[in-house]
Amino acid sequence: GPCFGDHYYIPSQKRISGDFSAYGNKKLILGFDCDLDLAKRIHEKAAEKGLSAGFVDDKTMKRNGISYDLDHGILVPMYFICQYCQDFKLLPISLSGQNGKHHYKMGIALREAITEYPEDVVIIASGDLSHKATEEQGAAFDKKLKKLLLDEDIPGILDFDPEQKEQAEQCGLNS
Repeated sequence: GPCFGDHYYIPSQKRISGDFSAYGNKKLILGFDCDLDLAKRIHEKAAEKGLSAGFVDDKTMKRNGISYDLDHGILVPMYFICQYCQDFKLLPISLSGQNGKHHYKMGIALREAITEYPEDVVIIASGDLSHKATEEQGAAFDKKLKKLLLDEDIPGILDFDPEQKEQAEQCGLNS
């Protein structure tokens, strides 16, 4: 999804959609109602923590060449979820370019907003771990992260070796 250096993007449209035309299927289109009430709560909780999160105006989107369409990082998991459930609203939240500690604070803001929200909420964190790296680099990254997750080692995850992250060419650690 759209990624800004210091901002967690949340769509502002009442309805969001995307298609699989980039993968040769122009007929497969997924659309969802967007949970704007939850979006506002998340924005408020993030602001309380000194984080910038929420809507982005049309001018900024156009200036940065960013589409409002959902991308494959959302469409692929949602395709499978929609095989079993269709009665829900969706609220995609993009990562920022900030470090793991900022993303952790954003996670705390999400937890607080969701805990106070009167409806059920499910979080899906979508992202690849290692890819486009040598098998050795990728396997080492994946193994280390798996151990940190199983050990619930939050400081270890937040302070993950930046060089190893870059070599693994991962995109899922922050989510």
